[in-house]
Amino acid sequence: MNRQNDETTSFVAQVTAGLKRAAQLAREDGIKYGTGIVVMVDGKIVHISAEELKEQARQEEQARLAQESTKSADEN
Repeated sequence: MNRQNDETTSFVAQVTAGLKRAAQLAREDGIKYGTGIVVMVDGKIVHISAEELKEQARQEEQARLAQESTKSADEN
């Protein structure tokens, strides 16, 4: 790879990471203030309520804990 390709790849990775952080913060704010969020899914505008965001966060936390539990068991 040449230097320009390396810089472009790095830039894209940084932008992607920033967008993911912004999306997570929007979800957290939607829960915190009870406003939900509006997103585009398959070209359609979709409102996700604060309650739906809470449920999604709960499910993600359960999945994360299960994964950590499996990883911990594998290490022992």
